[in-house]
Amino acid sequence: MADKATESSVVGRAARRGAGIACVLVLASTIFLRTPAPAASPDSTFFRIGGTKVEDAAFRWSAAIAGVASRPPGLPACDVGGTCGIPGVIAVAQTFESPQALIRAVAAGTVESGIASANMVQASRCDSKGGDGKSAQQDLRVLANLYREQLHLVARRDAKIASPADLAGKTVIVGEKDSAAELAARALFDAAGVAKKIKFQNATWPAAIEALEANKVPAAIFLGPVPDPRLVDAAQAGDLMLVPITGGTAQKLVKAGTVFAPEQISADAYPGLGAASTIAQFVQWVVRDKLDPGLAYKLTQAAWAPANRKRIVDMVQPIVAGELGTAWTEVPAPVDEGAKRYYTEKGVPGSELACPSEPVTPSAPPAPATPAAATNRPHVRS
Repeated sequence: MADKATESSVVGRAARRGAGIACVLVLASTIFLRTPAPAASPDSTFFRIGGTKVEDAAFRWSAAIAGVASRPPGLPACDVGGTCGIPGVIAVAQTFESPQALIRAVAAGTVESGIASANMVQASRCDSKGGDGKSAQQDLRVLANLYREQLHLVARRDAKIASPADLAGKTVIVGEKDSAAELAARALFDAAGVAKKIKFQNATWPAAIEALEANKVPAAIFLGPVPDPRLVDAAQAGDLMLVPITGGTAQKLVKAGTVFAPEQISADAYPGLGAASTIAQFVQWVVRDKLDPGLAYKLTQAAWAPANRKRIVDMVQPIVAGELGTAWTEVPAPVDEGAKRYYTEKGVPGSELACPSEPVTPSAPPAPATPAAATNRPHVRS
């Protein structure tokens, strides 16, 4: 799980603390799985939460949620006001080599849930058609929006790249093959009208950083939450910059029905890179539609319980956790029935996205029977 963050970097130290806590959680409170789930006892429920590689934000979140959802049989009663899992549930974090493999596993029911980027979820539902014309992943359901990830177009300053269109005729590292970053990069360059004029190269983000620093490529794509500790370190040399995503290119990416929304990366996020307009999307906790609604309700409740939430926030920092008010804002798959019941009781409005060729479908829940606690306003597209 090594990164190149220096000891002088506060962000780097925070990221290592969060990643370290997540790993300890996997060892102490969950089972670190690469194998099929063991059989649960009659009084327990085994529930896996898939993430991608251990060093990725998605896996840290899967470990954090597993930690607050688990409550194996035989534990003493929960302390009042403290963290408390779901009685009888043994939740575990599981790694997957790629987000595509994770989504396929959730859709097939070979893992109970997963943490996945919105563009991957939407593409799986809208683009993967079976012989009957039905998407192979149309059984996916969303429990919650967990956090946001921003599209970083990082370029060398000496390459003189002022916009995505300036990369025509050049080589760009677009993330690993079939990753959410690659999918977003292709959408970006298609919107800029240069997709057929760019040579796409696949590589991990650490490898991309090294290639940029060695002047082997002029630009690379990173899709992840701000701040990324590796980029914080690389920015200190002063050789890199963030390329803004604005104008008609941005407008095409955030049109109705898509998962992206405008966002700003501030200048203090990466000292030395400067501020930049970009796009961002949510990362979701997804399940299959066959999940028991009662269990889905309890899982959603556990993820948002105040004491549990505080623990999750501590474990995933410096990633900014999403708020209840945006728990199902513009989700790219239908919200699970059990999760929707929880949000209805809390008075949290939301909406579900159809495929990009279709309009956004608003779906605000009815007013709860009793006054609900105040919630944060949902994210609204500008």
